[in-house]
Amino acid sequence: MGTEKGFKVPHKHSSIPIFFIKFPIRNLFLFTVICFALLVAPMVWAGGVIQLPQTGQTKCYDTAGAELASCAGTGQDGEVQAGAAWHLVF
Repeated sequence: MGTEKGFKVPHKHSSIPIFFIKFPIRNLFLFTVICFALLVAPMVWAGGVIQLPQTGQTKCYDTAGAELASCAGTGQDGEVQAGAAWHLVF
């Protein structure tokens, strides 16, 4: 078998051509760094950017579905009202 530019070239009468690429360790490391930079890093850097809107919930309910007089200490949306404010444009 002949070798051309890092590839093992099968004999021209071979029924199944299989190519093997020789990667030096530094090329594999560089490939890994590039994959990380293009695929993983943007997801990490974008973390926490999205702000979900508020639910608009102002009341709280018990486990039976009855409305509570006060939301204090329940941790429900009616008490916390977390999220970004809605910007309605008419």
